[in-house]
Amino acid sequence: MSKTFYKDFEVNLNMPRPIGTIGETKFKILAIIHFNELRGTATYGYDTWRILKERFHTYLDQGDLRNVYRHLKDLEKFGLVSRGAHQTVKGAPKRQPYFLTEKGKELKHKFTRYLDILSNQQINPPADRSFSLKNRAA
Repeated sequence: MSKTFYKDFEVNLNMPRPIGTIGETKFKILAIIHFNELRGTATYGYDTWRILKERFHTYLDQGDLRNVYRHLKDLEKFGLVSRGAHQTVKGAPKRQPYFLTEKGKELKHKFTRYLDILSNQQINPPADRSFSLKNRAA
């Protein structure tokens, strides 16, 4: 079994992965969050699912949205992402933005190929999904 160990978790390079490890979907999510931060927009769970579906052709069903939130929860538990304050937008449910932590940014070399895919495709967030990173909750 091939494994790469990081400070507080392991990356299992074989499938299937045990719950709590870092696999390709989590690296795609890290890439999505980083890509959005570079563009000055926040990342929300629903938007993450939408980009996974449209750009990476995974999690194609609406019911898969819960899996995205499970991945985000794992990434937060590993200290790779953090959640901002709840936001309310008229006509939309409450939402929380996700941000990469410094620890998450240290893994950029592991998700660069997904950043390249996102960079080579036009991604336009819905107008009401914009969020200034200056308003980020610490």
